[in-house]
Amino acid sequence: MKELQIYKGHEQEVNTISWHPKIEDIFCSAGADGCVIFWNASDNKNFVIKNAHDKEIFDLSFNPIGNILVSSGNDSCIKVWQRNPIF
Repeated sequence: MKELQIYKGHEQEVNTISWHPKIEDIFCSAGADGCVIFWNASDNKNFVIKNAHDKEIFDLSFNPIGNILVSSGNDSCIKVWQRNPIF
């Protein structure tokens, strides 16, 4: 195994990541800072949703099309995020 890339953007530990089901360069990360970060793996650019949850985020999951992301956190919430399909 060889390290390919490092992605830095969270202010606290990262708890979960989820790869986009259709676009291999897109993934999301989330963690103790309550932020969700959308990453483009090919150019290391990102889009941050600050305070996506009031507390730590435990899990992320895309739907099969990739236009919906679900997050769950320590604030007793499950949040559904929607965007237009990217393909």
